[in-house]
Amino acid sequence: MLRLRLIVAPILTGTLVGFLAGCSQSQGQPLPAEAVLASSGDKVITCAAPHDGKVFLRDDTDNKIVYSSDIRKDQTARFDPDQPEVSINGTISTIPNPNHTHSWYFDRTEPDRADAAPPAAPASDNTQAVQTVHVPVGVKVDVQPQPSNGN
Repeated sequence: MLRLRLIVAPILTGTLVGFLAGCSQSQGQPLPAEAVLASSGDKVITCAAPHDGKVFLRDDTDNKIVYSSDIRKDQTARFDPDQPEVSINGTISTIPNPNHTHSWYFDRTEPDRADAAPPAAPASDNTQAVQTVHVPVGVKVDVQPQPSNGN
């Protein structure tokens, strides 16, 4: 009887720990409703941040978030299933089940640090003012030279 308990107890304990770990991973972090799909696939996928925000790597096979991180404007998040790792500007994290299909999602934080910067001082009489226009991602802009004012 003692021998049976010595065999069964570790098996039950291991099963319970595995079950609890599996539950916490499957519930995971929810994907925000505002997050947009940036890229998807079963090869190397990247997500270039158009604004400050947060990136989420979703395992599409298991239907759960396996990685998330804050990201700054113009940084790139990269997932390489051959490694298997995620990297953002030199910071590397290992990802489980790299052979699954994954998707990058991006969620913008409000406002960008650049948007929160104080406005520039007005141009003096001997310089030309330059206006900055913020354009949504995916919108094409055709910039045309403007005639000078006799300068």
